[in-house]
Amino acid sequence: MLKQGRLEDAEREARNAVAAKPRNAEVHALLGVILDQRGNQVDAEKELRLAVQLDPTSQGALTNLAVLLIRTKRPDEAVDIFKRVIRINPDHTQANYNLALLHLNRKEYKAAVPLLERVVKASGGNTLADIEYLVALVDAYAHAERQDDAISLAAGLEQRAGNETRILFTIALALADAGIYQRAAELFRRTNELRPNTYEVLYNLGIALLSTAQLDEAQRVLRDAA
Repeated sequence: MLKQGRLEDAEREARNAVAAKPRNAEVHALLGVILDQRGNQVDAEKELRLAVQLDPTSQGALTNLAVLLIRTKRPDEAVDIFKRVIRINPDHTQANYNLALLHLNRKEYKAAVPLLERVVKASGGNTLADIEYLVALVDAYAHAERQDDAISLAAGLEQRAGNETRILFTIALALADAGIYQRAAELFRRTNELRPNTYEVLYNLGIALLSTAQLDEAQRVLRDAA
């Protein structure tokens, strides 16, 4: 019922389940998720916290609570809860990945690296979602003084990305932001070949070229971007 999007019916059924089993953490957690999806974040948080109180090891309740805290701009508490989930289950993909993203947002790149490495190892790297994990790891490597690892991983990702310009552009941005301008310029060039004359691509390509003293090409590219 929840997967079918019938949230009103799902909420009614979940409330009936809570009334029947008021000490059951799982039904409180389910009601919390439904309320969150319906936009009632205040009551959703109450249900998720009650679920955690009833079962302090409930990985689902803890993780959903942490995600809600991120969306309501309480990242510090979310960090603590994700760490708690990882203590319970070190291989919990969502907790590791979301905690890594919080570290990346705070520019705590070295803290993000082992979390992302764990996620990539567990995922196998075979789906589009796995590619997102790898892109994040490139970003972490690039800023954590592991530039060789970043360049090597970016090369493999470039092959796998094919003509996916969003992925190529994101990798290039991460490398450029970390000062790896030569490799970033190559990826911006390829992105421009696949999606010609886009301002954001041309602008970033021009800046990368300027940073590698390729002045003539940089001037031409920036002129095209104007």
